[in-house]
Amino acid sequence: MEGIASHIQADHQDELSGNSLSAMVSWSSVQRMGIKSCPLCSSCGEEDAPDLVDHVLRHTYDFSLRALPWPQPPRDDLNKPVGTYTLPDGMDSAERLGVWIEDISPDIPTRLQLSRFDTAIYAKIRSHESSPDACYFAEHDYFEDKSVDDSSKPQNSIRSVNAQDDIDGPLLLRVDFESGGRMLEGHSRAVFSVAFSTDSQLLASGSTDNTITIWDVVSGKHLRALTGHTGGVNSVQFSPGSQHLASGSDDNTIRIWDMATGQCLRTCKGHTGHIRSVVFSPNGQNVASGSHDKTTRIWDMATGQCLQTCEVHTDYIRSVAFSPDGQNVASGSDDQTIKIWDIATCRCLQTCEGHTDFILSVAYSPDGQNVASASYDATIKIWDTATGECLQTWEGHTTYERSVVFSLDGQNLVSGGRNGTISIRDVATGQCLQTWEGQNTGRVNFVTFSPDGQHLAASFEDGTIRIWNVVY
Repeated sequence: MEGIASHIQADHQDELSGNSLSAMVSWSSVQRMGIKSCPLCSSCGEEDAPDLVDHVLRHTYDFSLRALPWPQPPRDDLNKPVGTYTLPDGMDSAERLGVWIEDISPDIPTRLQLSRFDTAIYAKIRSHESSPDACYFAEHDYFEDKSVDDSSKPQNSIRSVNAQDDIDGPLLLRVDFESGGRMLEGHSRAVFSVAFSTDSQLLASGSTDNTITIWDVVSGKHLRALTGHTGGVNSVQFSPGSQHLASGSDDNTIRIWDMATGQCLRTCKGHTGHIRSVVFSPNGQNVASGSHDKTTRIWDMATGQCLQTCEVHTDYIRSVAFSPDGQNVASGSDDQTIKIWDIATCRCLQTCEGHTDFILSVAYSPDGQNVASASYDATIKIWDTATGECLQTWEGHTTYERSVVFSLDGQNLVSGGRNGTISIRDVATGQCLQTWEGQNTGRVNFVTFSPDGQHLAASFEDGTIRIWNVVY
């Protein structure tokens, strides 16, 4: 106190002479900001915790920088006068660009005169993938994907155009399979599931050896083992912010783990069959699970209580996925159907029928408008979530695909198969762009992208995990 008094006397004489003691006391009181979570992602913590406040400030600053109108370098000659080019004939998607411009600028003439640069990439987007009034620039690589630090993840996966690419050609990701990637070894039995942390720095793996292992993505180093399940671990997933990890097991329980300590915080009990799939809701408050007891359940992450038990299937449930808005869940079952249902009421919104065997994996597209499914019938299907209609069926597989996942931009689908292969397809055309064939790895059990879009990971029947770099 003496030091504070001396400081005030020495440096703040003017304030002392012009203000009352009560006013100065009020100035010196600690003002609470009341920050408990980041408004731009799902990170949360103790109110006004220094690390959380710093994260919010950095994330907000990062977001504001990327919101500035810094366009990607054009590949066409933009020195030509306006009106040199017209919209290409027969390009329905490009017409939506004209509708959007007319909506925001009614004074523009109805017949738009736009360059090929304005329409080429846009024309590749299917008309059902976004609403007519969607922002053209938000959808098409307008913002640079650069972060001032590692405190926030990119909002979108931005594809870069290689110098040799024609702007009219496909702009699709490529996985660096040629390098061999990084192989992680340590489990004694098959690895059924892998999941990246929110910052893409950690990888969790769940194995039939009843353990969960946490790995460093860059070095491949084994960091920690989580033990406690008495049956094989079939599914793992980090919570948004990665403070917690959920795991589903053959012991019929779900465990919630504290990633700071490695301790099991709570065990969710209620299922009467093996739990094949667990997934966090986008806000991190709930966990959905699919089980061999033919039910899907919604759990309160904070308490471990079961909030909903949804009995919409007539056979084992092998895969569940939350919609990007957190309102719905898609579940794939041995009854050969995919159900899309409301988590608040368990009301079935759509039943997707068309597979002729077990559904092994389901995945939502990033925009929530499609669901992909892989089946024991050796086909992959793409479904419209609004109507339940099958939009595409990909056949020709020599065996079934065990796991599917969309790329972050939704333009590619990666699948892992029983014969140890990984395939990457263009969603719009179904064309297979890349195939990786494992040697003596056994079945691919799970494939997933890192949240930053820079890595692809797969788990295998031989107990190994592989991580490859992704190039856009």
